[in-house]
Amino acid sequence: MITDAIESLSDLGYKFAHFAWSHAPEGDYGTWQEDSSTEFKSGNAVVEHVMNGYVEFFTRDDSGMPQQDIQDAMTEAGVMWHLDAVQYENDTGYIHYSWEYHEHG
Repeated sequence: MITDAIESLSDLGYKFAHFAWSHAPEGDYGTWQEDSSTEFKSGNAVVEHVMNGYVEFFTRDDSGMPQQDIQDAMTEAGVMWHLDAVQYENDTGYIHYSWEYHEHG
């Protein structure tokens, strides 16, 4: 589950908030949020449920380590994901990573 991935990242020292921060913390930080869900039905029964969302991470570390740690945590938690975007934020100097995730419920 995505919560397991976020918990393991927190154990590594990464700072995450669900949906948003009331203020941006010092250093690197991230957010995660649910975006939508999809139910697949057969007859009158739900046979599969998928929760969709995004993990966003802001870092000034261009080594790729935070990106790899986040991807590894999602994979190990059994979350399907893909890297959706990488942007450089000129006004803050942060590299902004965005992953879309899908998890079966």
